[in-house]
Amino acid sequence: MKTKRFPTFVVLFTTLILFCGEESPKAPIVDFEEADVKPTVLKSYEPEYPRDARENGWSGTVIINSLVGIDGLVEDTYIRESSGYLTLDNAALDAAVMWEFTQAEKDGELVRVWVEIPFNFKL
Repeated sequence: MKTKRFPTFVVLFTTLILFCGEESPKAPIVDFEEADVKPTVLKSYEPEYPRDARENGWSGTVIINSLVGIDGLVEDTYIRESSGYLTLDNAALDAAVMWEFTQAEKDGELVRVWVEIPFNFKL
């Protein structure tokens, strides 16, 4: 009688689901003003001025809100205020996700905090 064997990848995949399937709890998010220790910028990146925007003479300010994680890296972003030009807005988003910050704290615990990053595109 022949026995069936599961392929190795099925066993590994099942093991990963069982032991890694649950997401670890995330640190709480607090308002910037509520943080006892506020995040400060360690590394900032200027967006590349998009060629189509330069050629068309487009300029403006984009305000990006970025969620700083407990590791100081940006976890999420959204456009709080658009420049009115999608290409400038996207360039600002691309730059914002690369920023790095110090950790924020509230009551001695690491927390996640939304920060505001303005990007000015001026020719």
